[in-house]
Amino acid sequence: MMNLIRRITLATLLVTVASSSLITVANAQGGYQNRDRNERRNDQREEFRERVEDLLGSIEDGTDRLRRSVDKALDKNSRLNGTDREDEINEFFREFERNTSDLRNRYRSEQSVQTEVREVLDSARSIDNFIQRYDLDDAQDEWEAMERDLEQLQRIVTAAERRNSNSIRR
Repeated sequence: MMNLIRRITLATLLVTVASSSLITVANAQGGYQNRDRNERRNDQREEFRERVEDLLGSIEDGTDRLRRSVDKALDKNSRLNGTDREDEINEFFREFERNTSDLRNRYRSEQSVQTEVREVLDSARSIDNFIQRYDLDDAQDEWEAMERDLEQLQRIVTAAERRNSNSIRR
C-alpha cells in the first residue's frame, strides 16, 4: 500500500512539474507572439506615417508646380493678367498653401488633423473651379496630378473615420 501511495505521489509530482513546464513554455510562446504582433503593428504604423508624409510632400510640391503653371498661363492670358480676378486666383493658392502647411505641421506634432484635411480639400475646390472654368493647358495637367494626391488624402481620412477614430495621428 505504501508503494502505491509513493507511485501516486510521484506521478502527481511529475504531472505537476510537467504542467508547470508546459504552462511556462506556452506563456513564453504567447509572449513571443504578442511581441511579433506588436512589431507588425509598429511596422504598419511606420509604413502608414511614411505614406502620409510622402503624400503631404507630394501635395506641397505639386502645389508649387501648379502655381508656376497657372502664373505662366495667366501671364499669357491677357484678359486675366493684372486684373482683380488674377489677384483672387493667387489668393486661392495662398489659402491652399496655408492649409496644406497647417495640415503637415499638425500631423507632425501628432495632433488631430481632420479639420485641416477638410480645409485643404475645401480650398482645393476653389482651385478646381478656376481650373475647370479657364482653359489652362499646362496647369490642367498639373492639377490632374494634384487631384490624385487629394483623392488619396480623402481616402485616408474616410478610412480613419470608418475606424471610429477621433483623429488621424502619427
